[in-house]
Amino acid sequence: MRSACHATRVEMTARQKKIGGAILGALGILAFYGALMSLPKYAPAPSPSDAPVAATPASEAASQRSLAPQIAETLKVKSDDPRAEEALAKLQAALADQARDVIALQQVMLRVQQNLGTQLRALTRAGDPQGRARVAGLLEYNSAVYRWAAEAAGLPPDQRDATLNWGLSGDNLDLIADAYGSDAEAKSEAIRRLAKQEVSAGTDSTVRMLIAGRDREASLLMVDSIYDRKPSPGIVDAVCDRAFGYQLIQLRLRQQPAAVHTLTLHGRGINVPDSPNSGFTNNNASQQDSEVAADLLISWNNSHAADRFEAYFTEMTAAAGTTLNDGRILNLLSPNNAVSITLGRLVDVYKPKTLVPMCVKVFESAPFNPNDQNINNNNVNEKYHSSSRIDAAAMFARTTGQDPASLGLVRFPNYSNSWMIKGSGGEENELLKTIHAWLKDHGKDYGVPAPGVFPLAPVR
Repeated sequence: MRSACHATRVEMTARQKKIGGAILGALGILAFYGALMSLPKYAPAPSPSDAPVAATPASEAASQRSLAPQIAETLKVKSDDPRAEEALAKLQAALADQARDVIALQQVMLRVQQNLGTQLRALTRAGDPQGRARVAGLLEYNSAVYRWAAEAAGLPPDQRDATLNWGLSGDNLDLIADAYGSDAEAKSEAIRRLAKQEVSAGTDSTVRMLIAGRDREASLLMVDSIYDRKPSPGIVDAVCDRAFGYQLIQLRLRQQPAAVHTLTLHGRGINVPDSPNSGFTNNNASQQDSEVAADLLISWNNSHAADRFEAYFTEMTAAAGTTLNDGRILNLLSPNNAVSITLGRLVDVYKPKTLVPMCVKVFESAPFNPNDQNINNNNVNEKYHSSSRIDAAAMFARTTGQDPASLGLVRFPNYSNSWMIKGSGGEENELLKTIHAWLKDHGKDYGVPAPGVFPLAPVR
């Protein structure tokens, strides 16, 4: 089936491409109709004879006219002003024109719906295998273009127009159909071609939408293809969301009341949670994808990514409250899970100052899960100590440009890979005294002008 659809896509006739463009034009009309935005001029609706339909004068006026100036003028004129009647008349005329535009748009929309139905019935009557393959290829083509158009319709007006204009120029519509399609080989090739296109608002928006979308394969391929592309802030944001944004999504969802709606099925009510509008649907997959996105951020070492990383720790620290008892926060500082390992790699490059206040909150809390164990180190049996504050001390050292080893911190891969300090709770207390003294001298540069009291760890 893949080869048949692929061959169909290659052999697509000019008439079929015209139908695809017409359907995209219809999608634009349907997307923008409710908001009464400018009527798209990108592709006309198909007539029964498949000939393009010219835009009506009303539709041209709708794309250029706004009621705002007439409303503003009317509001500025006092009721006893001689100009009041004239201003009101202008506003009434503008409202009447707008109403005519709405009717014109509605007529176009209804005609598009009828013609799409006619085309679909004609296409699906093909009885021979080759005809059915062509139908499947065309439907796949239009489905892929629809997904791109629907995402583009949600962009801010200037980005939306630039993206749609780019998509309908040259052979870009075919490129989009492949990138958003189900053919893995064609998808990979299209995404790599897209990454090499000249930087523009249209290409940047499409790159960003593919990274942020629900198609995981397309997202990963897009991330892997833009190492040599100059990144826009929007693209950097999308990569940052893949690298560490899903943790913020989880945090924000837990801070909000659960959003559910009820389905009534044969008299039985079932509460169904509202799904967040996000491509992060699986934690394990998101963690794996975050490693790929982090590789790209490390390669870029981008100033906008640095700002996002700073903001990330600001929000996470604020969520911890006055005392740190949130396991999700503690896990960010532990070296024993995929999330913290990825964050640690980013910390080594970006060194976010806002991570220091988070570490200080851990230092100001009682140690969580303190543990002493004897470890055979070079044939010498020695006691080592670990705790949540030891993990935080290692991350503190990395983000302030210090070597964890300079603070006496070590890790043993055969012993859970946690950060440890030789000794027991007493050595942890001495370590925190050293960090407290450092913060008195340098804390103001990291948002900690006066560190609080660090409770003593129990000595066993």
